[in-house]
Amino acid sequence: QYMTQKNGPYDLFFTAATVLTLAPQFSSVGYNPSDIIPVVSVDQEQFGLFVNPEKTGINNFEDLIEFGKTHQIKFGSGGPGNITHILQDALYKEAGANAVTIPHGSAMEGLINVLGGHVDVTLAGLELARGYVEEGSLVPIVVYGKEAYKGYENSISTSVPTVVEKGYDYPYLNLMLFAAKKGTDARAIQAIYDAAMRAYQDPSC
Repeated sequence: QYMTQKNGPYDLFFTAATVLTLAPQFSSVGYNPSDIIPVVSVDQEQFGLFVNPEKTGINNFEDLIEFGKTHQIKFGSGGPGNITHILQDALYKEAGANAVTIPHGSAMEGLINVLGGHVDVTLAGLELARGYVEEGSLVPIVVYGKEAYKGYENSISTSVPTVVEKGYDYPYLNLMLFAAKKGTDARAIQAIYDAAMRAYQDPSC
């Protein structure tokens, strides 16, 4: 949407690197990756699968795959071509589980759908789901990082295993960045980058 709007000459947008990599390969995106200029990266977002045992009886990754061999897993995603769909679809197919996606408009909507029992599982950022995990309403059953995740507090999920540990070679970290449209003044982009780097290097930031 940003690419088709008339924006100011120095407007930025916050996005995931998938707009430059995976999205154009799997969907009609209406833009060329060369039309986007990365300005500065911010963070690497980690993803995990989340379930609601009270609604499904699924408590861990093994439960989910076993469920998918006798039932159809309904998994939340951003829709075909979205990274949240690709990562789950590949995993369930390799595991021999029957699964169908239920698209949502945002990752938060996907988590709410799991809470309400409208889907059995969804893929979302670990930080986005933190509140639900630490209050006990959602359970993370696997993460897509290279190491088990131990960042949740006051939770039964003290260590969340990785997909690699479960035998599936799908480690994934989502790079988040600020970007601009092609044609943005190079001096402005450099100034923004320099300002961001000064902030990163400031211990009080």
